[in-house]
Amino acid sequence: MWCCTRSKRIKATRFRGESKLCSQSEVRKVSMGFDSLSFYVPAMFVTVGSMVIGGLFVLVAWTNVINDPTMKRNLEPQKGVYAFTASVALDVITIPIVRALPYEWEHDTVLGIPYIECIWSLLLIAGIVCLVMSMVLVRGRSGPGLVAVKVGSKVLSAIVVIGLIGLVYLAPGMPWD
Repeated sequence: MWCCTRSKRIKATRFRGESKLCSQSEVRKVSMGFDSLSFYVPAMFVTVGSMVIGGLFVLVAWTNVINDPTMKRNLEPQKGVYAFTASVALDVITIPIVRALPYEWEHDTVLGIPYIECIWSLLLIAGIVCLVMSMVLVRGRSGPGLVAVKVGSKVLSAIVVIGLIGLVYLAPGMPWD
């Protein structure tokens, strides 16, 4: 990836330490990945939205499960609560995992996409899979905490859809760029 500034003839540095002279009219070579804000804003929206709103629904669901006087040892109705909790937990651990990655990985790529964006995307996808699993597991069932999981999974699905729309809208190479 080459970086050029606005001067007519500048020395552009490549991330690997190479350098060259380029003109202002030269087209900037970019990776296949997203520009910094076009990925991080929608990804952060989904991650933080899921952490905050999903965390509240997880708290309500587990409070209902624990306070239910008729709770039996049968874990069948609670599988949806577990899947929903896993979905929110994956979003909670995403930011610490991404922050703990080595700085050198910011510029290393997989298929043209930086490692950090790949790992963040994989964690978001895993959270979405757990969210879909929770929706499937609570469908047509009743029990302690399942109402909170049903409502929470619909709200988190809306957050994910809004984030994906933002991700597609801000993706590089779109006609409105």
